[in-house]
Amino acid sequence: MWYCCPGMRQRSETLFRRHSDTCKLHQGSTYEADELRKWTPCKCAIHYYGHLRPDDAKPTRRCTHCTTWEIAKATVERWKSGRPSLIPPAKPATSTPATMAIADACSAYVLAHERAGSAASTLKKCRLFSGMVAEFSAQLGRERMAEWTRADVSAYLDWRGGEPKTRLVNWSAIKAAFEWFVGEEIIPLNVARFKTIRNRESKAAAKGGQKFPYTDDELAQMLAVCENKYGKQPVEWSRGVHHEQNTKGEDYRLYRRTVTGKDLSDFILISVYTGLRISDVATFHLSRLAPNGDVRVRALKNGTWVSTWVPPWLAQLIRDRAKKHGDLIFGEHTTTDMDVITDVWRRKLKVMWKLCGGWEISPTAHRFRHTFVRILLQRRVPLAMVSELTGDTEQMIRRFYSGWVTERQDTVREVLQAAFADVPKGANVVPIHG
Repeated sequence: MWYCCPGMRQRSETLFRRHSDTCKLHQGSTYEADELRKWTPCKCAIHYYGHLRPDDAKPTRRCTHCTTWEIAKATVERWKSGRPSLIPPAKPATSTPATMAIADACSAYVLAHERAGSAASTLKKCRLFSGMVAEFSAQLGRERMAEWTRADVSAYLDWRGGEPKTRLVNWSAIKAAFEWFVGEEIIPLNVARFKTIRNRESKAAAKGGQKFPYTDDELAQMLAVCENKYGKQPVEWSRGVHHEQNTKGEDYRLYRRTVTGKDLSDFILISVYTGLRISDVATFHLSRLAPNGDVRVRALKNGTWVSTWVPPWLAQLIRDRAKKHGDLIFGEHTTTDMDVITDVWRRKLKVMWKLCGGWEISPTAHRFRHTFVRILLQRRVPLAMVSELTGDTEQMIRRFYSGWVTERQDTVREVLQAAFADVPKGANVVPIHG
């Protein structure tokens, strides 16, 4: 057990941060409990005091060469098992931020997000980023964050790969992390902040292109596959799987599945008719549905809700699922991690899309939301109403769905028809003198 206060009796071991003479923020020694309160962080090394082995007659005082409590505790556990330290002693031994190890710096970055209360998805991205930086640094032979250069950042982005838009996302992530390192004086300057050559491809990647909703034929094909093929796999005899011959001559066999074809078809219909994201559909609660068929889509800042409307047959489908599965119509989940919840449905949808055959444009779950917008625009729903339902601006709707916005073209057509209504036709056309 770890004790954080120096005055406690019968303590077995403790960790404390010993501040050096050059530390401008604190003096003496501090403990983890001190830093949980209002605290200005510094990068002085953490020391250990206690008995590493039960048979030790005298306690051991030893420097962990770590600046974060989690890594210091892990280092002590490695000492007890006879393994080397996680952080080797610096040469020369010093605790200045400029010599902080890459693993230590990345751990501090993740810990800062945890203390700031960042969302679970943000923490997941930070941990993924930290692992990528540590792995790439090992390939380059870098041991300290201060050793990174602009060329290393460019090489890191090339190593991550991906489309131009993915490269911009990765670049933004490393710039934000390095900016935090600069603020903590771990590195002298942000080497990830530099100018790049902008061309049409990079500008198009930053802005994004047209969205690709599903067509009515594609929707009908997906619903047909959910009803007739999903959950029915060819029976291919295997000694290690079936242990018996296929004597019945079955072409397909219905396997027991948690998610059935009916569940998938209901998932698709609710997604298309409401425009909800996959996370909202996977956690759809009966309270979203009003008796008149209105479905709550999103909440405004003033506490009111923006609602859409679904047909009576779809409203009845939602109520029937609630009677069978509970208020969460697609079942309850043992986890609160939204990435896990949505990944379950994405994997099921990918199986269904594979049964549909080849796709000209790669199918995704978010294209159901684009289909919702496409249907509204084709039915001449005003742009202001579409933007209110989706939470986007009219400008964004025009940019990404211009191929489906018929309102502007209809206005232009009416104006031109009125302008040329009295113009002579055929041989009677006369030149226009301005």
